[in-house]
Amino acid sequence: MSLDELSETERSENAAEIEDWASKLANTIDTVVGVFRDRTTRPISIAVKGLFYVIVIITLLTAVIVVGSIAIIRVLDAYAFPGKVWASDALLGAVMTLIGAFTWSKRRV
Repeated sequence: MSLDELSETERSENAAEIEDWASKLANTIDTVVGVFRDRTTRPISIAVKGLFYVIVIITLLTAVIVVGSIAIIRVLDAYAFPGKVWASDALLGAVMTLIGAFTWSKRRV
């Protein structure tokens, strides 16, 4: 039986079957791509976002520590040890060393 011999209703049924098959295939591909994206791209995106926030926080904390140290040394130089910056440096260095020794002793190996 050739295509010319098919009736009009048979042709429309065949066309509907082809369209249905195409939509099923498109939905299946969409589902597979969605599952793949959910299992790969989303976790990587979350990890990169977290890494970015950690880097920003570390950078800001470093800036705050540096500016705070400078401010403390200037205040100590102006009020506690006028004209003796070495004393301000020694005091702040001793305090930071004690803080470092304390946190080092609390580490878990």
